[in-house]
Amino acid sequence: MKRENYFLLFILIGFPGVAYAYIDPGTGSLLLQGTIAAIASVLVFWRNLRIGITNFFRGKKQEKAFDQSDTISKE
Repeated sequence: MKRENYFLLFILIGFPGVAYAYIDPGTGSLLLQGTIAAIASVLVFWRNLRIGITNFFRGKKQEKAFDQSDTISKE
């Protein structure tokens, strides 16, 4: 295909004439929740990565993960 054909294809697919779609009020909150969750996930990932790299270069051992059996009283 020539460059002009790609441009025409982009125009036809990228800008539809009429879209009979309905976006209910809950869609906005769903998008907001997804955005907040994605940002929080990225922040936690980078924090853990930074801590891991810092501990590696300082020579510290990996901290013990939280174990629920520590909080349960043993009979």
